[in-house]
Amino acid sequence: MEAGSYSRPSTTVTPVAIRSSIRSCRKIPISLIMALRWALECNGLISPLIDDAATFDHNDWHMSSEICTFPLRECSSSEWYNSPKDHRCPHDAWVESITISEPSSGERHQVRGLEIRVRLLGAYHDGNIEFTYKRVLRYLIGAIPQNRAGHGDWLEDHVDVKKDASIVHRVKLTNGSFKIEAEDIEYKWVPLPSLLGT
Repeated sequence: MEAGSYSRPSTTVTPVAIRSSIRSCRKIPISLIMALRWALECNGLISPLIDDAATFDHNDWHMSSEICTFPLRECSSSEWYNSPKDHRCPHDAWVESITISEPSSGERHQVRGLEIRVRLLGAYHDGNIEFTYKRVLRYLIGAIPQNRAGHGDWLEDHVDVKKDASIVHRVKLTNGSFKIEAEDIEYKWVPLPSLLGT
């Protein structure tokens, strides 16, 4: 090879390699990752099909690196919410806390309400999932911890909207379950500081 000449590598970057690289460099700024993808594409190292696969995975990562809040009645049927591959999905998450509070109003705080907040550590340990049950109508929480394992994994959940527009959220855990009916339920994803690059 002559001095100063450039020979393009004969191998191409595979979708698996790209996805693996993206997952392993969460602290690298988005702009740098995009610049790398652009450089690879310009040099013919990423084909359109491979690039599409990488873009899809990158978008998933980008979304999971942002704080997001949704009404549960809207997001519970979303693909990302029900896909264990998505970091924002509650499947396999661990319960960190269940908080029951009574918001009050009135001169003597005599008007009492009921609110429940469930905080989870996401299955990939890179973010928290919070469910806030506002104006709770009824609830049932049960647990049978085994070997000090706490509530265990979040296995599955179901959301039903009743005729009066209240929402019933049924959740099955490895070592327990709960059923909460409320007028409104909020889902929130909060990435941990390492994912935000701070």
